[in-house]
Amino acid sequence: MNPKLKKKLILDTILALTMLVVMVPALSGVFLHEWIGVVIAAGLVVHLVLNRKWITGVSKKFFGPMTLE
Repeated sequence: MNPKLKKKLILDTILALTMLVVMVPALSGVFLHEWIGVVIAAGLVVHLVLNRKWITGVSKKFFGPMTLE
């Protein structure tokens, strides 16, 4: 497996599991719930930066001219 892809998958898995914990504030308490939310936001920014080439490619196709294929 490509090392860069492996890092992305690990990051996405950590974000998904952390999101599950944040969805139930009773698991972590209100204080940790808020801080874990901040950590998830930072992880989301890292995720978007790592996938910026894919995002720009899909955006260009989506907002580009329509073709009949």
